[in-house]
Amino acid sequence: MASEQLDQIYPYSEMGPGEDANGRIERQVFGEEKIVEDFTFYWDNYDFLFISQGLGSDAEPIMLGSEPRICRFCSRPNATFSKTAHVVPRLLGNKRLVCLFECDECNTRFSFIEDDLSKRFRGILSVCEVGGYNGIPRLVMGAQRSRVGNVDGHVHIHQYLGEPFIEINDAAQQIAINYRSDSYRPLAVYKCLAKIAYSLLPDNELENFQELRHWLSAPDVEENMVYAKGSYVCSRSILAARSAFKEPRVLLLRRKTEAESPYCIFLLCFANTSMQISVPCPRMDKRLIGKQVSVRFFPHIYMLKPWLIQGAIATWGEELGSSDRKSELQKIKLSYETKCTLDS
Repeated sequence: MASEQLDQIYPYSEMGPGEDANGRIERQVFGEEKIVEDFTFYWDNYDFLFISQGLGSDAEPIMLGSEPRICRFCSRPNATFSKTAHVVPRLLGNKRLVCLFECDECNTRFSFIEDDLSKRFRGILSVCEVGGYNGIPRLVMGAQRSRVGNVDGHVHIHQYLGEPFIEINDAAQQIAINYRSDSYRPLAVYKCLAKIAYSLLPDNELENFQELRHWLSAPDVEENMVYAKGSYVCSRSILAARSAFKEPRVLLLRRKTEAESPYCIFLLCFANTSMQISVPCPRMDKRLIGKQVSVRFFPHIYMLKPWLIQGAIATWGEELGSSDRKSELQKIKLSYETKCTLDS
Protein backbone atom coordinates (compact mmCIF):
# COMPACT_ATOMS: atom_id res chain seq x y z
CA MET A 1 0.00 0.00 0.00
CA ALA A 2 1.08 3.55 -0.53
CA SER A 3 0.44 6.94 0.95
CA GLU A 4 1.79 10.00 -0.73
CA GLN A 5 2.64 13.62 -0.31
CA LEU A 6 2.13 16.36 -2.87
CA ASP A 7 4.18 19.55 -2.90
CA GLN A 8 2.28 22.52 -4.25
CA ILE A 9 2.57 26.29 -4.03
CA TYR A 10 -0.35 27.29 -1.85
CA PRO A 11 -2.72 28.78 -2.83
CA TYR A 12 -1.75 30.60 -6.05
CA SER A 13 0.33 27.94 -7.74
CA GLU A 14 0.45 27.10 -11.42
CA MET A 15 1.00 23.53 -12.55
CA GLY A 16 4.63 22.59 -12.83
CA PRO A 17 6.57 19.70 -14.36
CA GLY A 18 4.99 16.31 -13.91
CA GLU A 19 1.46 17.14 -15.04
CA ASP A 20 0.13 14.85 -17.77
CA ALA A 21 -2.51 15.49 -20.43
CA ASN A 22 -5.36 14.72 -18.04
CA GLY A 23 -4.18 17.12 -15.34
CA ARG A 24 -2.65 14.42 -13.18
CA ILE A 25 0.44 15.19 -11.14
CA GLU A 26 3.15 12.62 -10.69
CA ARG A 27 3.59 11.74 -7.04
CA GLN A 28 6.14 9.83 -5.04
CA VAL A 29 4.95 6.57 -3.52
CA PHE A 30 5.57 5.85 0.17
CA GLY A 31 5.17 2.67 2.17
CA GLU A 32 3.39 1.59 5.32
CA GLU A 33 5.61 3.72 7.56
CA LYS A 34 4.57 6.84 5.66
CA ILE A 35 0.89 5.96 6.05
CA VAL A 36 1.29 5.84 9.83
CA GLU A 37 3.26 9.10 9.75
CA ASP A 38 0.53 10.87 7.77
CA PHE A 39 -2.27 9.62 10.02
CA THR A 40 -0.32 10.66 13.11
CA PHE A 41 0.19 14.13 11.61
CA TYR A 42 -3.53 14.65 11.16
CA TRP A 43 -4.31 13.19 14.58
CA ASP A 44 -1.86 15.58 16.27
CA ASN A 45 -2.62 18.73 14.26
CA TYR A 46 -6.31 18.55 13.32
CA ASP A 47 -9.73 18.33 14.94
CA PHE A 48 -12.16 15.88 13.39
CA LEU A 49 -15.20 18.07 12.75
CA PHE A 50 -17.36 15.53 10.96
CA ILE A 51 -17.17 11.78 10.29
CA SER A 52 -20.00 10.08 8.45
CA GLN A 53 -21.61 6.77 9.28
CA GLY A 54 -24.16 4.70 7.42
CA LEU A 55 -25.11 7.23 4.75
CA GLY A 56 -26.35 4.55 2.37
CA SER A 57 -28.80 2.90 4.73
CA ASP A 58 -32.54 3.44 4.99
CA ALA A 59 -32.35 4.45 8.66
CA GLU A 60 -33.63 7.75 10.01
CA PRO A 61 -32.21 10.83 8.26
CA ILE A 62 -29.21 12.64 9.72
CA MET A 63 -30.45 16.23 9.74
CA LEU A 64 -28.08 19.21 9.83
CA GLY A 65 -29.37 22.66 10.72
CA SER A 66 -32.32 23.89 12.75
CA GLU A 67 -35.51 25.90 12.64
CA PRO A 68 -36.27 28.61 11.69
CA ARG A 69 -34.67 27.89 8.34
CA ILE A 70 -32.18 30.36 6.87
CA CYS A 71 -30.21 29.48 3.76
CA ARG A 72 -26.53 29.12 4.63
CA PHE A 73 -25.54 30.01 1.08
CA CYS A 74 -27.67 33.02 0.04
CA SER A 75 -29.44 34.16 3.26
CA ARG A 76 -32.41 35.40 1.22
CA PRO A 77 -35.30 36.35 3.54
CA ASN A 78 -37.99 35.01 1.18
CA ALA A 79 -36.31 31.69 0.41
CA THR A 80 -38.40 28.52 0.17
CA PHE A 81 -37.41 25.10 1.47
CA SER A 82 -39.70 22.57 -0.19
CA LYS A 83 -36.96 20.31 -1.62
CA THR A 84 -34.93 17.71 0.23
CA ALA A 85 -31.34 18.97 0.26
CA HIS A 86 -28.77 16.18 0.38
CA VAL A 87 -25.43 17.28 1.82
CA VAL A 88 -23.62 14.57 -0.15
CA PRO A 89 -25.21 14.21 -3.61
CA ARG A 90 -27.88 11.53 -3.78
CA LEU A 91 -26.20 10.20 -6.95
CA LEU A 92 -23.30 8.95 -4.81
CA GLY A 93 -25.62 6.75 -2.74
CA ASN A 94 -26.32 9.14 0.14
CA LYS A 95 -29.82 8.46 1.48
CA ARG A 96 -29.56 9.95 4.97
CA LEU A 97 -27.38 13.05 5.29
CA VAL A 98 -29.61 16.06 4.56
CA CYS A 99 -29.75 19.67 5.74
CA LEU A 100 -32.31 22.33 6.62
CA PHE A 101 -30.21 25.31 5.46
CA GLU A 102 -30.17 24.91 1.66
CA CYS A 103 -33.01 26.74 -0.06
CA ASP A 104 -34.76 25.59 -3.22
CA GLU A 105 -33.02 28.12 -5.46
CA CYS A 106 -29.56 27.17 -4.23
CA ASN A 107 -30.47 23.48 -4.43
CA THR A 108 -31.36 23.93 -8.10
CA ARG A 109 -28.12 25.82 -8.78
CA PHE A 110 -26.04 23.13 -7.09
CA SER A 111 -27.68 20.45 -9.21
CA PHE A 112 -25.66 21.73 -12.18
CA ILE A 113 -22.29 21.14 -10.51
CA GLU A 114 -23.52 17.78 -9.22
CA ASP A 115 -24.22 16.93 -12.86
CA ASP A 116 -20.54 17.57 -13.66
CA LEU A 117 -19.57 15.20 -10.85
CA SER A 118 -21.96 12.57 -12.19
CA LYS A 119 -20.58 12.86 -15.72
CA ARG A 120 -16.98 12.61 -14.50
CA PHE A 121 -17.66 9.34 -12.64
CA ARG A 122 -20.49 7.74 -14.59
CA GLY A 123 -18.34 4.71 -15.48
CA ILE A 124 -17.34 4.01 -11.88
CA LEU A 125 -20.87 4.60 -10.59
CA SER A 126 -22.26 2.16 -13.15
CA VAL A 127 -19.77 -0.66 -12.63
CA CYS A 128 -19.72 -0.26 -8.83
CA GLU A 129 -23.54 -0.20 -8.59
CA VAL A 130 -23.89 3.25 -7.04
CA GLY A 131 -27.22 4.88 -7.77
CA GLY A 132 -29.36 7.88 -6.91
CA TYR A 133 -33.01 8.76 -7.44
CA ASN A 134 -32.96 7.32 -10.96
CA GLY A 135 -31.17 4.13 -10.01
CA ILE A 136 -27.74 2.93 -11.13
CA PRO A 137 -26.61 4.88 -14.22
CA ARG A 138 -25.93 3.11 -17.49
CA LEU A 139 -22.69 3.69 -19.32
CA VAL A 140 -23.65 4.24 -22.96
CA MET A 141 -20.95 4.36 -25.61
CA GLY A 142 -21.79 7.71 -27.20
CA ALA A 143 -24.49 7.38 -29.88
CA GLN A 144 -23.90 3.64 -30.16
CA ARG A 145 -26.12 0.82 -28.91
CA SER A 146 -23.34 -0.78 -26.85
CA ARG A 147 -23.62 -0.13 -23.13
CA VAL A 148 -22.74 -1.25 -19.61
CA GLY A 149 -25.52 -1.62 -17.06
CA ASN A 150 -26.58 -3.45 -13.94
CA VAL A 151 -29.17 -6.22 -13.66
CA ASP A 152 -29.91 -7.84 -10.29
CA GLY A 153 -26.53 -6.87 -8.89
CA HIS A 154 -24.54 -8.11 -11.87
CA VAL A 155 -22.63 -6.07 -14.43
CA HIS A 156 -24.10 -6.55 -17.90
CA ILE A 157 -21.91 -5.58 -20.85
CA HIS A 158 -23.63 -5.30 -24.23
CA GLN A 159 -21.26 -4.99 -27.18
CA TYR A 160 -22.66 -4.98 -30.68
CA LEU A 161 -20.82 -5.92 -33.86
CA GLY A 162 -18.88 -3.00 -35.26
CA GLU A 163 -18.87 -1.18 -31.88
CA PRO A 164 -15.80 -2.56 -30.08
CA PHE A 165 -15.12 -1.07 -26.67
CA ILE A 166 -14.00 -4.02 -24.52
CA GLU A 167 -10.71 -5.92 -24.42
CA ILE A 168 -10.49 -9.43 -22.99
CA ASN A 169 -7.19 -10.63 -21.56
CA ASP A 170 -7.57 -14.35 -20.88
CA ALA A 171 -4.06 -14.67 -19.46
CA ALA A 172 -4.76 -12.02 -16.79
CA GLN A 173 -8.47 -12.96 -16.55
CA GLN A 174 -9.47 -9.35 -17.06
CA ILE A 175 -11.98 -7.39 -19.10
CA ALA A 176 -11.11 -3.77 -19.91
CA ILE A 177 -13.94 -1.35 -20.69
CA ASN A 178 -12.72 1.54 -22.83
CA TYR A 179 -14.97 4.58 -23.06
CA ARG A 180 -15.00 8.34 -23.33
CA SER A 181 -16.42 10.21 -20.36
CA ASP A 182 -19.31 12.61 -20.72
CA SER A 183 -18.25 16.23 -21.11
CA TYR A 184 -17.73 17.86 -17.70
CA ARG A 185 -16.09 20.91 -16.12
CA PRO A 186 -13.24 20.05 -13.72
CA LEU A 187 -13.70 23.27 -11.71
CA ALA A 188 -17.37 22.41 -11.21
CA VAL A 189 -16.32 19.07 -9.72
CA TYR A 190 -14.05 20.88 -7.26
CA LYS A 191 -16.82 23.37 -6.46
CA CYS A 192 -19.16 20.47 -5.73
CA LEU A 193 -16.66 19.04 -3.25
CA ALA A 194 -16.20 22.45 -1.63
CA LYS A 195 -20.00 22.82 -1.33
CA ILE A 196 -20.22 19.52 0.58
CA ALA A 197 -17.42 20.63 2.90
CA TYR A 198 -19.06 24.02 3.53
CA SER A 199 -22.33 22.26 4.39
CA LEU A 200 -20.54 20.20 7.04
CA LEU A 201 -18.97 23.18 8.82
CA PRO A 202 -20.27 24.04 12.29
CA ASP A 203 -22.02 27.42 12.57
CA ASN A 204 -19.13 29.00 14.48
CA GLU A 205 -16.78 28.40 11.51
CA LEU A 206 -18.89 30.01 8.78
CA GLU A 207 -17.42 33.48 9.26
CA ASN A 208 -13.98 32.13 8.35
CA PHE A 209 -15.27 30.89 4.99
CA GLN A 210 -17.05 33.96 3.59
CA GLU A 211 -14.96 33.95 0.42
CA LEU A 212 -16.00 30.35 -0.19
CA ARG A 213 -19.67 31.21 0.39
CA HIS A 214 -19.48 34.00 -2.21
CA TRP A 215 -18.07 31.53 -4.74
CA LEU A 216 -20.68 28.89 -3.96
CA SER A 217 -23.47 31.48 -4.30
CA ALA A 218 -22.36 32.52 -7.78
CA PRO A 219 -24.17 30.88 -10.70
CA ASP A 220 -21.02 30.49 -12.80
CA VAL A 221 -18.08 28.33 -11.73
CA GLU A 222 -15.53 31.08 -12.50
CA GLU A 223 -17.43 33.95 -10.84
CA ASN A 224 -16.05 34.88 -7.38
CA MET A 225 -13.35 32.19 -7.51
CA VAL A 226 -11.51 32.13 -4.19
CA TYR A 227 -8.04 31.45 -5.58
CA ALA A 228 -6.31 31.72 -8.94
CA LYS A 229 -6.39 28.78 -11.32
CA GLY A 230 -3.74 26.21 -10.53
CA SER A 231 -4.73 26.05 -6.86
CA TYR A 232 -7.57 23.57 -7.19
CA VAL A 233 -5.68 20.33 -6.63
CA CYS A 234 -7.53 17.17 -5.67
CA SER A 235 -5.71 14.19 -4.17
CA ARG A 236 -7.18 11.02 -5.63
CA SER A 237 -7.03 7.33 -4.88
CA ILE A 238 -8.61 4.40 -6.65
CA LEU A 239 -8.87 0.87 -5.32
CA ALA A 240 -8.63 -2.33 -7.33
CA ALA A 241 -11.75 -3.55 -5.54
CA ARG A 242 -15.28 -3.16 -6.88
CA SER A 243 -17.55 -1.29 -4.46
CA ALA A 244 -14.99 -1.07 -1.67
CA PHE A 245 -16.94 1.88 -0.27
CA LYS A 246 -20.45 0.43 -0.32
CA GLU A 247 -21.81 3.76 0.85
CA PRO A 248 -20.30 7.26 0.67
CA ARG A 249 -18.07 8.42 3.52
CA VAL A 250 -17.05 11.97 4.34
CA LEU A 251 -14.50 13.43 6.71
CA LEU A 252 -13.92 17.10 7.59
CA LEU A 253 -10.77 18.20 9.42
CA ARG A 254 -9.81 21.57 10.94
CA ARG A 255 -6.26 22.58 11.82
CA LYS A 256 -5.77 23.14 15.55
CA THR A 257 -2.04 23.88 15.69
CA GLU A 258 0.41 26.18 13.91
CA ALA A 259 1.38 23.44 11.47
CA GLU A 260 2.08 24.75 7.97
CA SER A 261 -0.81 22.89 6.43
CA PRO A 262 -4.23 24.01 5.09
CA TYR A 263 -6.78 25.05 7.69
CA CYS A 264 -9.50 22.70 6.49
CA ILE A 265 -9.26 19.32 4.74
CA PHE A 266 -12.18 17.45 3.20
CA LEU A 267 -12.21 13.78 2.16
CA LEU A 268 -14.96 12.04 0.18
CA CYS A 269 -14.95 8.28 -0.48
CA PHE A 270 -17.44 6.43 -2.70
CA ALA A 271 -17.59 3.31 -4.89
CA ASN A 272 -13.88 2.45 -5.28
CA THR A 273 -12.33 5.92 -5.19
CA SER A 274 -11.57 8.84 -2.90
CA MET A 275 -11.16 12.60 -3.40
CA GLN A 276 -9.42 14.96 -0.98
CA ILE A 277 -9.25 18.75 -1.21
CA SER A 278 -8.01 21.68 0.84
CA VAL A 279 -11.18 23.69 1.49
CA PRO A 280 -10.56 27.29 0.29
CA CYS A 281 -10.11 29.52 3.35
CA PRO A 282 -7.84 32.54 2.70
CA ARG A 283 -8.70 34.11 6.08
CA MET A 284 -7.15 31.28 8.04
CA ASP A 285 -4.50 30.32 5.48
CA LYS A 286 -3.13 33.76 4.62
CA ARG A 287 0.16 32.99 6.36
CA LEU A 288 0.69 30.14 3.89
CA ILE A 289 0.42 32.25 0.75
CA GLY A 290 3.54 31.95 -1.39
CA LYS A 291 5.01 29.14 0.68
CA GLN A 292 5.85 25.62 -0.40
CA VAL A 293 3.26 23.64 1.55
CA SER A 294 3.24 19.88 1.88
CA VAL A 295 -0.35 18.61 1.67
CA ARG A 296 -0.51 15.10 3.05
CA PHE A 297 -2.89 12.43 1.88
CA PHE A 298 -5.24 11.45 4.72
CA PRO A 299 -5.08 7.62 4.87
CA HIS A 300 -8.54 6.14 4.47
CA ILE A 301 -9.56 2.79 5.95
CA TYR A 302 -8.10 0.67 3.15
CA MET A 303 -4.72 2.37 3.44
CA LEU A 304 -4.70 1.74 7.18
CA LYS A 305 -6.01 -1.83 6.80
CA PRO A 306 -4.90 -3.03 3.34
CA TRP A 307 -5.76 -6.63 4.17
CA LEU A 308 -9.47 -5.75 3.85
CA ILE A 309 -9.17 -5.78 0.04
CA GLN A 310 -7.23 -7.97 -2.35
CA GLY A 311 -6.15 -5.39 -4.90
CA ALA A 312 -3.73 -2.47 -4.87
CA ILE A 313 -4.40 1.24 -4.33
CA ALA A 314 -3.26 3.87 -6.82
CA THR A 315 -2.92 7.52 -5.76
CA TRP A 316 -2.21 10.74 -7.61
CA GLY A 317 -2.93 14.47 -7.68
CA GLU A 318 -5.42 15.91 -10.14
CA GLU A 319 -5.68 19.59 -11.13
CA LEU A 320 -9.33 20.66 -11.34
CA GLY A 321 -8.89 24.38 -11.99
CA SER A 322 -10.19 24.47 -15.55
CA SER A 323 -13.74 25.62 -16.29
CA ASP A 324 -13.52 24.35 -19.88
CA ARG A 325 -15.53 21.25 -20.63
CA LYS A 326 -13.46 18.14 -21.28
CA SER A 327 -14.13 14.54 -22.24
CA GLU A 328 -11.51 11.94 -21.38
CA LEU A 329 -10.68 8.48 -22.61
CA GLN A 330 -11.05 6.20 -19.60
CA LYS A 331 -10.54 2.53 -18.84
CA ILE A 332 -12.15 0.29 -16.24
CA LYS A 333 -10.70 -3.18 -15.62
CA LEU A 334 -12.75 -6.05 -14.22
CA SER A 335 -11.38 -9.43 -13.16
CA TYR A 336 -13.21 -12.71 -13.71
CA GLU A 337 -12.78 -16.27 -12.49
CA THR A 338 -14.15 -18.24 -15.41
CA LYS A 339 -15.31 -17.58 -18.98
CA CYS A 340 -17.96 -19.67 -20.65
CA THR A 341 -19.85 -19.59 -23.94
CA LEU A 342 -23.63 -19.36 -23.77
CA ASP A 343 -25.85 -21.06 -26.28
CA SER A 344 -27.47 -18.59 -28.62
